[in-house]
Amino acid sequence: MTYEYIGGNPQYMLHALDLATLSEKMAPVQVSASHVQSDGSTVYDFNATYSHQRAAPLEADGNIYAAFGSFCDLGAKETRGWLLGWNAATLAPLATAQLTNRVLPGNSPDDYFLTSISMSGAGPAWAGAGNIFFVTGNADKSGTAYDDVDGINVSESVVEVTPDLGAVYSYISPTDANANVSVMDQKDQDFGAGGVMLVPDQPGSGQWLAVAAGKVGIMYLLNRVYLGGENAGNALGEYSIGRCWCTPSYFVGSDGVGRIVSSDGTTVGVWESSRK
Repeated sequence: MTYEYIGGNPQYMLHALDLATLSEKMAPVQVSASHVQSDGSTVYDFNATYSHQRAAPLEADGNIYAAFGSFCDLGAKETRGWLLGWNAATLAPLATAQLTNRVLPGNSPDDYFLTSISMSGAGPAWAGAGNIFFVTGNADKSGTAYDDVDGINVSESVVEVTPDLGAVYSYISPTDANANVSVMDQKDQDFGAGGVMLVPDQPGSGQWLAVAAGKVGIMYLLNRVYLGGENAGNALGEYSIGRCWCTPSYFVGSDGVGRIVSSDGTTVGVWESSRK
C-alpha cells in the first residue's frame, strides 16, 4: 500500500512499472470513483482517507482490479467497500465501479455502512475466464443493514461480479445455524477476514468449486456456477476449521488427488477436494 498527499489529502496512485528497471512505464493515475446511491440521485465518491486497500490486486483478462475497505471499522460512516478496475495497458479506469453498498446512511440505525473488502491480503479471485469473486465483511453493527435485493448490501458474503463491474452476478450469505449474517454483523465476525479460492477443475466431477472461510471458522465449499444466494444451505459442504484470517490453498499430491489446505493459525487442515 502506498499513497501520496495531494492537496493535503491522502490519495492512492496506480503505477505500471517496468520489472527490469522499476521505472514508470506510463504516468501513474489517481484512484478515484463515484457511484450513484440507491435513491437514484445521491452520488458517493471514493474517499482514500477512509477506504483502504487491504486486499491484493488482481490482473485478469487485460484489466487490473483493486478492492478497498476499512481499517478496524474506522470512519464507519464514510467507509464503503469498493471493487475498482483499470485497463492494464493504459491504466484507464473501467466505466463502472462496484460499490458493495448502495444504501443511504440514513437507512442504518447506527448511521453507517461498511461491507469492506479486505480478505487479509488475498486478492479478488478469477478462474482464467469469466467473473470476479471476492468476500465482504461486516456492515452496520445493528445487524439490520443486510439487503440482498439487487445486491444492494450483501455483507458477510462471497460475491461474484461481472468483469466490467457492472453487476452482481451471484452471491452466498450464511444464514444457517453455523453462521448467520445478522449475528455476524453484530459481533464483527467478518466472513471477509479470509479470501475466496477458486478450486481448479476436478476431472470428471462436472463441478466448478470455490472455498472461503472467515472469523466464524466455517469453511464453505461452494458451487461457483451458482453460489447459493441468501442461504448457506446451498453450500456443497461446511467444515469447521477454527477462526480464519487466511485463504485456502490447493495442491495435487503424488497420488494424483487434489487437496484443499486451510489453517486457523495453529492447526492445518487438509481435505481431498475430489471426495469432499
